[in-house]
Amino acid sequence: MQKIRMRVLLTAVIAVLALASITGCQGASQKQETPQQSEITADATPTVEKSVTMDEGNLGNLQYLITLPKDYDPNADHTWPVLVFLHAADAGTMGWAEYFKLYQLVEDQGYSFITISPVATKSWLSNEDDVISIVRNALNKYKADPTRVYLTGGSMGGDATWTFAAKHPDLFAAAAPISSGSSTDLAASLVDMPIWAFHNKYDIIVSITRTQEMVDAVKKAGGKEVEFTIYEFKDGNKHDSWTRTYKNPDFYQWLLNHTNTNTH
Repeated sequence: MQKIRMRVLLTAVIAVLALASITGCQGASQKQETPQQSEITADATPTVEKSVTMDEGNLGNLQYLITLPKDYDPNADHTWPVLVFLHAADAGTMGWAEYFKLYQLVEDQGYSFITISPVATKSWLSNEDDVISIVRNALNKYKADPTRVYLTGGSMGGDATWTFAAKHPDLFAAAAPISSGSSTDLAASLVDMPIWAFHNKYDIIVSITRTQEMVDAVKKAGGKEVEFTIYEFKDGNKHDSWTRTYKNPDFYQWLLNHTNTNTH
């Protein structure tokens, strides 16, 4: 009988200790949660940063990537400038357009542009109509400023920049061809187009003389706003002058200094 009483007593003690332990844990848990809850106020609610909006599609023979800046608002009472980028040869994949991230380079310099990056698997010159249609469609679809549409490109894309700027002065407000050249016969059609050309002196893919010939020809034809920046870097890809150009904030400000009065 005494052993049974001892067992009952021991069981009761264990139950009391277990209950105390549970109560203590709950109390400790409540003490830890209370300060955290008191810190969550309306002012402290985290905000989600608005990201770049991307529009991928196809038109004719081309794919394209269009990005809208973070501050883009379709209901805004103002419009955004547009930057059209034509890539170099052997870069004709949508993955490359997203990898290059022109929109990120623009944003990093503190500017806000709608960017249009068509993607071509062949020469730009054979896809001219599609490029122009992509740009015009974007102007109609988005809050884009038709007087501030700028054209730029490197290598093969730079060749097309010279050509398309000459043939579509009603569309482009300024052009920035890089590491490239074109037919000097286009010079007379470029005299009223603001141009800022770029080339590396040590480019071994496309000779700097190609850009120099175009710059000289446009100036000789009467062009008064033609600038030419000559880089002198020997490291890395000596043909790639576009990346450092697009990392220069002065480049974007130069573009914005120009508007097109010939739009229709």
